[in-house]
Amino acid sequence: MRFLFCFSLHRLFHSHLIEVILCLQTIYYCLAASIGQYIYSYYLTSYSSRTDLYPYPSLLSNTNSTIIQHELGQCKDQSTSASAQQWAQKKSSNLFFYQTVASSVPTIVMTYILGLYTHQLGRKFVLILTMFGNVLQYSIWLFIIYYELPDYWWHIAAFLSSLAGGGNVSSFILNLIITDSTEKSERTSKFLYIGAICTAVGAIASLLVGFWIEYRGFLDLYWTALFIQLLTIIIVYHYMKPQLLLPVVSINSHDYSHNTNSSITKMCI
Repeated sequence: MRFLFCFSLHRLFHSHLIEVILCLQTIYYCLAASIGQYIYSYYLTSYSSRTDLYPYPSLLSNTNSTIIQHELGQCKDQSTSASAQQWAQKKSSNLFFYQTVASSVPTIVMTYILGLYTHQLGRKFVLILTMFGNVLQYSIWLFIIYYELPDYWWHIAAFLSSLAGGGNVSSFILNLIITDSTEKSERTSKFLYIGAICTAVGAIASLLVGFWIEYRGFLDLYWTALFIQLLTIIIVYHYMKPQLLLPVVSINSHDYSHNTNSSITKMCI
């Protein structure tokens, strides 16, 4: 039974390797997208009101009306909740803005460099490099969560991750592999097929992420995302063979080349 499972898994990775990688990456990015919810909830729970909305507590203590006390208490809770939400939204939006600033320039530069030297470095190496950038970013995120590090560590994580190119470079490499390994007449259907699979996987993953956060919290979610990215790196390193990276010569182009060579030979004769 174990041998049969390993054999089936081996065949799956050999025949549908790109689909497996893209599905795992889709799940990873769905899990990573929830970091915004964590940051917002973190700021929301750490909020402490710095202003006293009711500077005259004796007014409430001297009144005998419990109805008035209850209504004023509800009003205070609603005002505090609204202030906390506004403060958390402001802090989280500022954090994401500076993260984008910290990662934008390195992403542009590294995307150009890695795209220019992909053939020299190798597609497999560049693909694994971008995934290692994700692993580094997630590792720093977990350190931030566990040890409650200052906010600038989020910016450092974004900057270091962008030095590996990010998701744009990995998507470019995978699309390039699909294009080169597929017949020209089948490329459109291939991209539609893979796009449909990734969309379905992303929808299911996004649905499950909401339930996961509700019942298990964020930490298990991020450890799972880190494991998925490491698993993807292992799969790429072990199963992505050089044969997969070689471009496929279509039958039509082969026939055209053969006919052209025959015509040239006849003309020479």
